[in-house]
Amino acid sequence: MFQIVSNLLSNAIKFSLEGGKISIALHETEIDGKSIVIQDQGIGMSVRDIEIALEPFGQVNRSLYIEENGSGLGLPLAKQLVELHGGRLKISSEPGGGTEVEVQFDENRWREDSGKNTTG
Repeated sequence: MFQIVSNLLSNAIKFSLEGGKISIALHETEIDGKSIVIQDQGIGMSVRDIEIALEPFGQVNRSLYIEENGSGLGLPLAKQLVELHGGRLKISSEPGGGTEVEVQFDENRWREDSGKNTTG
C-alpha cells in the first residue's frame, strides 16, 4: 500500500503548480470496501494523456509546466500493484482542472492495525 500511495502522491506533487493543494482521504465505498482518494489542483490530463501515462515508460509532454521528468513507471506500477491486490484504480482529470485518483479495495483486502508495536 505504501508504494501505491507514494507513487500517486509523488505524481500529484510533481504536476501541481506552486501554491496548489493536494488532498488525500480514506472513504468507505458503497459496496463493502474502502477507497483512497488523492486529489490535486495540478495541470490535469486529457483522456489520451491518461492512456499514455498508464503505459510503462509513457510520458506526457509537460515541459511547459514542470522541470523534472520521471521514468514513466510510477503510475503504471501503482496500477499494477492495485490490480495484483484485487483493487481498482480510477483516474478523473481534465487539462487545467487537476486530477483525482481513486484506489478502491474490497473490505477483505484491508487489515486493521492492532495498535501493537511490531518493530521489535
